[in-house]
Amino acid sequence: MTRDKKTVLSIIFGIVWFSVYSWFPNPEIKDLIRTSIGAILCLFLYMGINWSRWVLGALSALGLVAGLLSIVRFTSNPSMLLPLGLMSLFYAYSAYTLLNPKLLNEHFNSERT
Repeated sequence: MTRDKKTVLSIIFGIVWFSVYSWFPNPEIKDLIRTSIGAILCLFLYMGINWSRWVLGALSALGLVAGLLSIVRFTSNPSMLLPLGLMSLFYAYSAYTLLNPKLLNEHFNSERT
């Protein structure tokens, strides 16, 4: 398994993890639909489809902005700062990795369909 494949798998795991984590305490149908769409995008990312890289990168950048705004909003609730901080760091990492055209070239060139 190449380093690029491991990076892609770590991004997929994080996206699915934070999507499922956001379900609690009461999952709704919109959460299941959002997670399903995210899982389909992650499948395309794993397959090396280039447009999924840009879509998930842009969505990760939006997740980063939303996470940072939520941190500012929830500064009075310290129990929310750690999960929001971890989410923001992950989305910053995934947005940088997916939107940087110099990274992950081996994964997207070798498995392009």
